[in-house]
Amino acid sequence: AKARVWLDAGAGAVPPVASARLTAVAGCGSVGFANNPSWRGLGIAGAIGLSWSLWATIFFTLPAAAIAEPKREESSRIVPG
Repeated sequence: AKARVWLDAGAGAVPPVASARLTAVAGCGSVGFANNPSWRGLGIAGAIGLSWSLWATIFFTLPAAAIAEPKREESSRIVPG
């Protein structure tokens, strides 16, 4: 039951993460059309790096967060004394 709640939360996080990352990829990709070879290389490298980062976030980080055991509230309390 807990895993299902985390999976639903992770699925809700995919569209905002993907849209933000795809916007950044598009921005870097547009720099890839520059006439200056240095800027062109930087834009292409940035677009590739951000694309891999998006892929890793969706297929590794979000599922790992979904199956991770959440921290219990009792263990986070400070006990006086």
